[in-house]
Amino acid sequence: MAEGVELELLDFGGQGPALVFLSGLGNKGHVFDTFAPEFTAAHHVYAVTRRGFSSSSWPEQGYDTAPLGEDVVRVLEGLGRLSG
Repeated sequence: MAEGVELELLDFGGQGPALVFLSGLGNKGHVFDTFAPEFTAAHHVYAVTRRGFSSSSWPEQGYDTAPLGEDVVRVLEGLGRLSG
């Protein structure tokens, strides 16, 4: 993520590999509130609200594919859920 960009991250808990739900443009991570818990038996489930929506930062730029992808990678790195 770019410096100063913060993303809303929801942690639904669970055990196992990370499963990350990404809200579509115009939605927030809470769109998965009833759906995500169905996966916690086999996964640790997260939902991310993209930049420019809801409680996530609203920077002036960085809304094309590369920065949005980098945001998700950095969230996973920060959680210690991405190896490599």
